[in-house]
Order: sequence, then structure tokens, then C-alpha cells
Amino acid sequence: MRRSSSSARCFAAAALPPKPARPDLEATPSITYPASSSSNTALLPTFGGSPANVTYVEQAVPKLDKQTIQRVKAAAIAALPADLQASIKSIKTVGPSGFQHPSCMVSPAELAVMKDRLNNGQQPQTMAKDALLTGKYYAFDAKIAAPKSFKGWVLPYDTPATGYAGPYPIEKVCIGYGGSTSLTSFPPVGAAANLPKEAGSSYQHLAFVELDSTMAIKQATAFHATGDSRHAVNAFAIIKAWAATNKSWDLIGQNGPLEAACSTRSTPLASSRHGQQPRNKSWDLIGQNGPLEAAWGIAAMAKALELLRGRQQFEAVRGQFLAWNSSVMLRQMDHYMNDTLDKVAKGQGLNLFGNWHSSIVDAYMSLAILGDDRARYNKAVDLFHRTVKDYVWKWGRDPAFSKGRRPGEITETLRDMYHSQFGIGGLLNVAEMAWQQDDDLYCSNQYALVTAMELHARFVRSALLKDPSLLPPEYAMLDFKQPPFNAAPSNTWAFDIKDQVWRCTKDGTSSVLNDPRKFLRDIGFLPAAWEVGYNHFAGRLGLAMPETAAVLQAYWPEWQEFHWGLGSLTHGDTAGLLWRAGVNSALQPPAS
Repeated sequence: MRRSSSSARCFAAAALPPKPARPDLEATPSITYPASSSSNTALLPTFGGSPANVTYVEQAVPKLDKQTIQRVKAAAIAALPADLQASIKSIKTVGPSGFQHPSCMVSPAELAVMKDRLNNGQQPQTMAKDALLTGKYYAFDAKIAAPKSFKGWVLPYDTPATGYAGPYPIEKVCIGYGGSTSLTSFPPVGAAANLPKEAGSSYQHLAFVELDSTMAIKQATAFHATGDSRHAVNAFAIIKAWAATNKSWDLIGQNGPLEAACSTRSTPLASSRHGQQPRNKSWDLIGQNGPLEAAWGIAAMAKALELLRGRQQFEAVRGQFLAWNSSVMLRQMDHYMNDTLDKVAKGQGLNLFGNWHSSIVDAYMSLAILGDDRARYNKAVDLFHRTVKDYVWKWGRDPAFSKGRRPGEITETLRDMYHSQFGIGGLLNVAEMAWQQDDDLYCSNQYALVTAMELHARFVRSALLKDPSLLPPEYAMLDFKQPPFNAAPSNTWAFDIKDQVWRCTKDGTSSVLNDPRKFLRDIGFLPAAWEVGYNHFAGRLGLAMPETAAVLQAYWPEWQEFHWGLGSLTHGDTAGLLWRAGVNSALQPPAS
């Protein structure tokens, strides 16, 4: 699954016009909370000098309980024009468990604002809609990001009302680490005959995650952006196909016979190529990547269905989708998450929480809201806090994890930047879904997510500008062709997540890299909820986030990738209308 600049050049043959201004990214939105409001503090890194010195600044953040959130939202909506208020009222429903719908990531209020801005040609929604429909994204045109390609075949980034070549449902799925599956012929037995042959051994990952689930949420979003019901029909068709066709997904638990089916995997069970610790050969997590692949696709599909609530096919497809999850998909995710919690309870291992847990919690929350499942929602909230604490907060703050580390780092920072964005993006998704239910999870563990966003945005900027001097002095860009890594072949190096060190393994022996620098690898941009996080922390809370703003200036509009993205269309600069406009009237103390 490589990204190549040559693919980007082919993809965007004609240069696009300059991007319109984004005033919300040019300066921190102005917001003043009444002096009577109680507050917490968020810790944000600031940078200066060359190399960049880092200073941490505490910024006051208002405490927002459920009742306060509801008051401010209501006051902001009451200040909207009458037609927007009517639009919100026509979309919004409340489910039997009290969940507001539709509202996985995008509430009725965001949908109404998006449609109103599109009708009036306003930004950033207008450009983001055009990119969603055509697949022409500025980041690709500017060659600061590249669409994924497989043997020269580029994934479809457009969202056609007609002509999508899928869906590509598969009856039996067994995916190894890295998204690969054993393959002896093409198309494989049980796979759709129309699957692109370039997919090769990644065909199962590609079919479910990068093609169908991604296309489902793009189609559902395009339906709201255009009003064209064909997009809704397309999304329903994709989800129905998988729910009807797929019967097994890396069977787990006592299903030992599947080991034979997966025994020809290219990566052995004990592999640590992706930071996984060696496993014994008991029947746990037979399919290796199964829980993660399930979470990626289900999180996207559940959000897509939630956006289609009220449409003619909705109830029938939702029932089929939830039944499939109950019988097949949730078994994978539950097993993996329960295995982690069991290890935590027994005090086994370090740094157990990672991007897998972030993605699974995202899937849990999405399914809970779609299915009006309060118990699943509460479980997702609990696991969210656990993941944020172990994966994000502890680095540089917990005395046991402070030596040589700084606040804002996460467990996977020194592994690579892509997986770090996987983890942070999934957690931001969950926090936004909870916000749409009037619960503030963004504040979890002392607002640890905003600290991580700003630090990692600095890393992304340094790579974007090709300027290592933007990095704090203890960091360095990893280059396997340069010392100290060129002392051994690149395929002998692996980052050990448990011990947070680089190891070189060759000729049957393993050694630890002895270098005081913290190496950063694969520093690029993914649309992993940067817009959503910025809209909350800067737009709703008024926190200064210059690093994140600079990254968004370069890369917006966001595209859809896995279960993140499209934030420029759905959330870009919406906080002013849907939050800040209600702060003063809702939070002012009553007149004496």
C-alpha cells in the first residue's frame, strides 16, 4: 500500500486554482468564557528558535458538564436564522436509549450548516464537496501527499453517483499483519470477480477497508452534500452486500482449525515487524490483523448508516448490519479488547494500548449510537479513557514514563507518524461522537489529545517544509541509509513498542540501538480528524493551536481514509455558529 508522487502527478493532471482563505485557520477564534465559569487547564507546546526549543504553556479551559453543553448548544441554535433552525428540527430525532440522531460524527446541526453553506457557495464546504465528488484534492495536486496506489493502480478518491465498480464482499476473511493474505490465484476463491487484480495479496484489506467501507461513508456524505438519492442507494448496497455475504472473519477463541487455513501467511505469528510482541500458538487472534481490519471497516460503515437514518431502506439494512456485527465482527474486537484488559488486570506487559484500541473504541461508539445500545456506549467511554491515559497522557507526565519523553508524545510516536495519526485520529473521532451526545470526552486525562495534536503537527510541518531545524533538538529524521541505521539492512530493524527501543535482529541475535536521539519515521499527513480536533479545541474552546492550523492550511480539504476524514466538509469552521454564538447568553450568571 504505497504512496507515490508519480501516482499523484497522474491523478491530478490539471493544476487546481489557489485555495480560498480560511480565516478560522489564520488566527485563533476569539471566545471569552464568563469569569464565573469554572475551569481546568490544557498543556500546549510552543516552539521557538532553531533547533526548536519547546515551552509548555497552560491554557485555561472551561469545565463543560452535560447540562452546560446542552445550554450552550441550544442558545447557539436559537441564534441561527429561522430556516436553519427549521432544517435542524426536520433532521433531528431521539432514539429509545436517549441518543440523538443522526449523530455519529455529524449532528443535524452540522448537516444543516453544511447544506446551507453549500447552497451559498461558502468555504471551506464548497471546495471540500467538489473534492469529495471529483477526487481532486489540493494535497495531491501540490504533491505534498499522494493517493495510494497498488502496482500503478490508484484507489478511487472520487464519489460517483453511478459507476462505482464495487461492492467487493468476501465470504471468508483471514488477514495477516500488514493487511496481506495468502494468494495462489486471482480472483481468489470466494472473492468478487471484479476485484482489481492489482490488489494482489492485499485484496481482503483493500476490498473491505480501502474500497467498500471508505466508499460507503463517502456516498452517505455525498447524499447530504448533493441531495442526490443515488448516493444513498450506493451506500446501502455496499453495506448490504457485506452483511449478507461475509460469514467468517478470522475466527477466534476455540476455533483452532482456522490455523490450518491461515498457516501459509507471509508473516509468522511471532513476528514483531509491526511492534507486536511474540505470541504463543494458543488460539488467540488467529487472523493477526483481524480485529483491526474489522474495526476500521465497521467504524466507517456504521457512521455511513447513521447518516442515512430515515431513508427508505434504513431500518432493514441497519437490522441486517447489526446482526452481522453481533454474530461475526464484534467477536473479533471484543476478544482483542478483553485480552488487553485481562493483561492489565494481571499486571502483564507495558504499553498495551495502541492504535488498535483507538480504532476498536471508534467502532464500538459508532455501533452503539447506530444501535441505540447504551451499554456498548458506556463500554466505549470507559475504554476511551483507559486508552487515552495509557497511550497518550502518561508520556512525559507519569513519573514512570517521563525520562527522556515529553508531554504530547504517545506510545507510537517513535514507531512512525502514520500509526500515531491512526491512534490520535480514532480517539478524536470518539470524542466528537460523544460530544454530539452532549458528553465531553475531549477533556479526558487533562486534555491530553490537544497536547498530542500540536506536538505531532510540528513533526508533520517539519517534513512538509523539509526543515529538520523545526524539530526540538532531541529528535531526528530516521533514514535507513544514514548512520546509525545503515550499519545493518533496513529489514533487520524494528521498533519495540513494549520497551520503546529500536532493535536490530540478524543472524539469530538481537541488539538494541544505543543512541540518545529520538528518531521520527514516515512523517506525512493523514486526514485523521485534524479538522474535527481543531474545530473543537480552537473553535469551541479558544485554545491557540498554530501548528495544527498550519498543517490544515497546507492539506485541507481532508479526504476520507479508513474511518477518518472529510472533516473540512462536515466540521470546517462550524464552531462559530454552533457553539461560540451561544456561550455568552448561556453561561452568563443570572441578573441579581
